[in-house]
Amino acid sequence: MHRAMWISLGATALLWPLGLDVDIQDHDEATYAEIAREMVETGEWRDQPCNYGPWFGHPILSMWVMALGMKLFGATALGSRIPAAFEVLLLVGVTYVLGRWLWGRAEAAAGAALCAALPAMSLMGHNVKTDLNLMVATSGAIMLGARALDRPWLWVPTGICAGLGMLTKGPFGLAMPGAVVLATLAWERRWRDLGRGWPWIIAGLIAFVATFLPWNLFMWNRWGPPWFDSLYMDSTVRRFAGTNSSDGTTPLYFLHTLLWAAAPAVPTALLALMTRLRELRGHLTRPPWPVLDLTWFFIPLVVMSLSSMKLPHYIFPVIPALCAMAGRGAVELFAGRTSPRAELAVRVGTVFISAMLVLFALAMITFTFPPPEGVGLLVLFLVGATVVVVLLVRAWRREPTAMIASICVAAALAMGLHNGAARPELSRYSPARMVAQVLDEDQAPRQRGTTVLTFTEIWRMAIPFYAHMRLEETDLGRIQREAGAKPIYVLVNLDNLRELHANGFATRTRGFAFSYKTSRLSIPFSLVGNREDMATPLLLVQVWRREA
Repeated sequence: MHRAMWISLGATALLWPLGLDVDIQDHDEATYAEIAREMVETGEWRDQPCNYGPWFGHPILSMWVMALGMKLFGATALGSRIPAAFEVLLLVGVTYVLGRWLWGRAEAAAGAALCAALPAMSLMGHNVKTDLNLMVATSGAIMLGARALDRPWLWVPTGICAGLGMLTKGPFGLAMPGAVVLATLAWERRWRDLGRGWPWIIAGLIAFVATFLPWNLFMWNRWGPPWFDSLYMDSTVRRFAGTNSSDGTTPLYFLHTLLWAAAPAVPTALLALMTRLRELRGHLTRPPWPVLDLTWFFIPLVVMSLSSMKLPHYIFPVIPALCAMAGRGAVELFAGRTSPRAELAVRVGTVFISAMLVLFALAMITFTFPPPEGVGLLVLFLVGATVVVVLLVRAWRREPTAMIASICVAAALAMGLHNGAARPELSRYSPARMVAQVLDEDQAPRQRGTTVLTFTEIWRMAIPFYAHMRLEETDLGRIQREAGAKPIYVLVNLDNLRELHANGFATRTRGFAFSYKTSRLSIPFSLVGNREDMATPLLLVQVWRREA
């Protein structure tokens, strides 16, 4: 492996684990973690209990994975995230295998090292979303499906991976790998080969159905049409094609998302992409020619760019293909096969992105002031920034090793301080900690298990709401039923507070907290201009019926 790749992997391995044990702050991760915790506590692994009631936001696979981590390592933030760390390693391995299939060991190693250093991989490992499991499932389905014509027995694990994708994100978990694999087979003109392995194709379909159908049948029999409408219509069809909070963005949303989410891979990926498109033009009349990396990157990018729902992590499933191409660009750079203008562009891009990442790391280190509390992280920043500057000076002297190493070290430093400095500081103002403190002061009975996983955590005494959502009739009905029996607490924004007053309730504010996406912690997310990221701060209020 090239020296630059060892430097990248070393910096990433050193800094990536920082912050894995920080209290959960984001409402999505808090919801998934609480569902997983209640699964472990109750022993009910088929249903999705959230605050001991039904929850139909996403299929169950992501909660199963987090629950397994809690079962093995304890019901803590760290326990919920350890499986995500292994999944990130698995995606790095997928990137290596893809590069090896398409080109060779050097390109594979370079792509894998770049993948490990991406801010996107750090965010997915430290703020767990269902999309991380989707990335793993769809990557497996694409890799196995693309090879199944040569080894027909691979249709069986392909079907299993597609079924796991359905259990993670609904129909998108099947549609995305299906479109990529079919487009690849169409380009390679291998449709006739499908008929040769039809028994294995049927076995793959059976494996697909056997993977995703049992849980769906259980939920249908238990909850019926409301579950189906919420899970598959609201969370998939209407989210993809309907109106939502991110309509104000442009079709270029995911392109500028990838500029920061995949920053270390961007210069060499652009270099390789230009080469790949030139090769494609030369092979238009002479297929077959390997295009798996191109179909894997462009089909999800185009489809998601045309959809109405745009959040940064929705485009992350293209990362293995992007990093595989970046690995090829890095090897071209190392071997001197690039033109002087292309090399200059990579050098300028490397210096610019590295400088921005170091500035981001500097912003994160301000969370540790005043010393001595943050002296260790301050020293880490100074050492890391010095290494980046030295590498950038060498990069400007046309040393390809320094170009790649500088941007990877800068990314590892920025995200390490993001996770190790900013997130622990902001967790002091998280809703979970604020609720726990207020209820401890009131000497309220506590539920069993952990007290730092969910926004509200107190069963039947505090009701969680997303910061940007309105109160629904079911929420108001629950408050109406319980407000007279005992004091209850509700986590609300200012609009929710007005709704409570308009519906005949009196309130007393007991605490204040930041939503994850309203804090400085969300600097990467705030760059994308998503209105959802401007949610208002949260209030914990005590609620009772107003006297007539």
